[in-house]
Amino acid sequence: MQASAQQRWFKLQAEWNQKIPPLLTSVEEIEQDPTAQLEAWTTTYQPHELFPNAVRFGTLKLDLSTQAALFAKETPFDLSGHERITLPLALSFPQEGSLLIETDDDGGKWVADVMNDVIFRLFTQSPPGKVHFTIIDPVGLGQNFAGLMHLADYEPALINRRIWTQREQIEERLIELNEHVEKVIQMYLRNEYATITEYNEQAGSVAEKYHFLVIADFPSGFSEIAVKRLQSIVSTGPRCGVYTLIHWDQRLPRPDGLTEEELRLHSVRLTGSGGHFILPAAPPGEGLVL
Repeated sequence: MQASAQQRWFKLQAEWNQKIPPLLTSVEEIEQDPTAQLEAWTTTYQPHELFPNAVRFGTLKLDLSTQAALFAKETPFDLSGHERITLPLALSFPQEGSLLIETDDDGGKWVADVMNDVIFRLFTQSPPGKVHFTIIDPVGLGQNFAGLMHLADYEPALINRRIWTQREQIEERLIELNEHVEKVIQMYLRNEYATITEYNEQAGSVAEKYHFLVIADFPSGFSEIAVKRLQSIVSTGPRCGVYTLIHWDQRLPRPDGLTEEELRLHSVRLTGSGGHFILPAAPPGEGLVL
């Protein structure tokens, strides 16, 4: 019995030494790297020449103080200096640039704040004119994103002219984005480039724009046809530079044709209510501060 327990202990130590020190080293590198803060807000604006690799939308906090104290007392495992870890949470491009927020209520001000924050970060961190938005807000009638309408006074194309609210308008905008994805695949990517990012690296000044479809209170206002077109955009769009920022109100009836996992599979996903969100795949004790 004692030999068996000792063997399990040695195995645990070996696994710890293999996995934890490299992980903590990576955490230290991120915490000490000023670029890891992913463009904190400043009062000055400097135009960027390239589309960003990542855009921050929150902060991941992990409190290991209780576990660290136990480890120090009962085992040789050491978490010294890593009792509390804070890391930026971000969308990364080209593979993980879509965001899906699922709530069991209307999301309140929190959801709108997160989505607007991502939108303004994308505007300020992208080359001028290289990021466009199509915004759908059928319940709020545009109120959730009203501040963005000031942009339309200077360049209506930045937000696709206006904020869209009606069922027919939603279908039309999704048709436009599907056609854009088809154009990118057939005219630019073909069999030469895996993503629009690769194409843009070669294209230089004629680089293709990035598009973001922003949806509040999904699936309100979505017909079966619109849902199918949305799922096509979610799955195929990222390689073509088309991403989604979606708030999904889980209280609303599911429209016909909706494949829930299709939306979740291709997005960074948050769930929650009342301003408190979690990463569904995160272990207990992991917290998200927005």
